[in-house]
Amino acid sequence: MRFEGWEELVLDHDLIELLSGEVEKKFDVGNRDPSQDLELSDLAVFNDGNIAVLISYSGKEVSNDFRRLYALAELRPSANGFIVNHLRSVPYQTTSRPGPPVHPRIQLIYGGSIISVQFGDAVALCARGMIISTYLHSPL
Repeated sequence: MRFEGWEELVLDHDLIELLSGEVEKKFDVGNRDPSQDLELSDLAVFNDGNIAVLISYSGKEVSNDFRRLYALAELRPSANGFIVNHLRSVPYQTTSRPGPPVHPRIQLIYGGSIISVQFGDAVALCARGMIISTYLHSPL
């Protein structure tokens, strides 16, 4: 922070390029370019300086339904930008049910050992650095 009260830009890095390559390697995205479809939804910073990023993307189409899939990435700062430590899917996908869209949010629980992803109709709980995850669904 500068003495005038303005923030000083320390790093400007394109996360879409980094994360789209990892999403394409790890998940089935069909024939589409993941960099054209990837959305960064939210982020949180762990105590150790790593960053949790919630991303959404379209999976391989199996019907005419438009559904978004979600994933959590953990980024570690490096000399050249960031390195993807972990990338895991979040056990949730959007539905075609009518209703107001709710922007998903992430929150770190127990010092970041659990990451809560809050959707409009469900909460997904993901363990940091592990594949273990579950979700709680709100009946309509």
